[in-house]
Amino acid sequence: MRELEDGVLVAAVAGEPSLVEFGLRSARQMVDVWPKSRLPLDWKGSSIWLTGLEERIADPSVLSGVVEQQISFHKLVKDPTV
Repeated sequence: MRELEDGVLVAAVAGEPSLVEFGLRSARQMVDVWPKSRLPLDWKGSSIWLTGLEERIADPSVLSGVVEQQISFHKLVKDPTV
């Protein structure tokens, strides 16, 4: 499920609404057939996960902040001299 989640979140940050909708449709289709053994240990149910995903994509500025934090944390800032 994390793979689907990442795809939707990346599309939201990139400002690609058609990809966001495609990702959400895929997530809704896959959520009930995903192997239980591959679900996260903290899985609380498909409706909770989908609602949380929809809430996170509702404000792309929050997602952009997360991306900026991760870039900084992992020291992925491009060297301006390159």
